[in-house]
Amino acid sequence: MGTILHYLSRVSYGFLAKFNKTGSRQWATYCGDSLYDYVVGCTVDPKDRIAISGYTSSTSGIATSGSHQTIFAGGTYDAFMTVFNGSGVRHWGSYLGGSSELIGTGVRIAGS
Repeated sequence: MGTILHYLSRVSYGFLAKFNKTGSRQWATYCGDSLYDYVVGCTVDPKDRIAISGYTSSTSGIATSGSHQTIFAGGTYDAFMTVFNGSGVRHWGSYLGGSSELIGTGVRIAGS
């Protein structure tokens, strides 16, 4: 199963879980790192890609190499967006923010 983190060391991780039609958990993962991470938007497209958005004060565990913004820009929070495949493997993630607080509240995959 694809997971970003295998353990929980604090109580403010964002998380994502997939369940089948009978309610059995297929996989789950935490998002973020050492500070506060909140997932507030989620969507699934017809190709079973899962996009989440939210906001974070973590300086690692969000962005992937080559993404739009690979580093936390400062302020209290940066927004973020992360895309997973249907098996829970992260395709990419990016911070979205500047020197002031920015909070992501929704997400949509183009064409879905």
